[in-house]
Amino acid sequence: MSKQMHSVLAGTMLALLSACAGGDAPTAPSSPSTTTAFNVATSVLTPDLNGDVTITAPGHYTSTADFRTVTISSNDVTLDGLRFVGGAPAAVRNGTTGLQNVTVKNSTFRGYTGRSITFGFAEGVPNTTRASAFTVSNNTIEQDGTNATAIALFNIDGVVVDANRVTYVAGTTGRRGINLDGNNNVLATGNVLNMDLDNTTFDVSTRSPWGIQLSMSDAPIRGIRLQGNTIIGSTVGIVSLSQRDIAEVTMIENSISAFRGISLNSGSAAPLDGSLLIDEVSIHGNKITAFRAGISLRSLHTPGSLLPGTATVTFRDVKVSGNVVTASGPATLATIVEPGSIIEFVKLVGNPLQ
Repeated sequence: MSKQMHSVLAGTMLALLSACAGGDAPTAPSSPSTTTAFNVATSVLTPDLNGDVTITAPGHYTSTADFRTVTISSNDVTLDGLRFVGGAPAAVRNGTTGLQNVTVKNSTFRGYTGRSITFGFAEGVPNTTRASAFTVSNNTIEQDGTNATAIALFNIDGVVVDANRVTYVAGTTGRRGINLDGNNNVLATGNVLNMDLDNTTFDVSTRSPWGIQLSMSDAPIRGIRLQGNTIIGSTVGIVSLSQRDIAEVTMIENSISAFRGISLNSGSAAPLDGSLLIDEVSIHGNKITAFRAGISLRSLHTPGSLLPGTATVTFRDVKVSGNVVTASGPATLATIVEPGSIIEFVKLVGNPLQ
């Protein structure tokens, strides 16, 4: 996708996110575009004898070879239909900071012990300069390894993660399906994450805890839309952590089976500046099977909370409506608002427990 084309897409996504943050029943957007056109010919990518290659020029790359690790060190790169066969901590990573216009699509991944796709984190180079315009689409990932994360995207403006299928090898100690950290203007839709955890067990430190994680290691996040994702067998289906503020977040029409379905302010690390604002959040039309709670607004890091601290946590303009929660435990609650936070304009309505 050219920079002009991706700018149009990003603007459209931001308009959708802004329009939906304030309403009880957001309107579903059209499917995200994953078409890429850099005005360059398609090239066949050839790995070295170890299965590795570093890309240093723009292009649309395909191959029938087996790959171990592809490192992307150029803007305007698409990987299309590649096969990754393991043997390293990561399959696809960035080799320089601040990349623009990168797409990974239609590819398969097996046997990775760290992160199959990682940009700006861990095996990738940190995005000390913010990256932009990343798409991860229609990939099949079989994750295998302690604390393994399938997709990790850090400090990127303009992200589409759609129609990916993630499974964890039985008995593995996975960590996250999709980790979105410090990103703005994000659309994650149609992903299927099977985390292979018995959702009656709160096994936070060892087995596949989080389906989709929203975190803020280096920066607050804004403009996030999670729609139509299926998350099976995790400790928490969708979780936002506690380090920094979040704003304009919509979670709509997701299907979740977990110990906790959706949990806000649920990170072990306290807010970095002593306060946390969760602002303009809409949680609507989700179908959740939960052992403990369908939707939780947590007060962690405040005095007297489960993780006591001195932080001030504020929920402002949060709307939770039209969600259906099915109990899988003897004391399941549809919604929980833990005491200790500041509550400003929070609306919970029409969230039946079955």
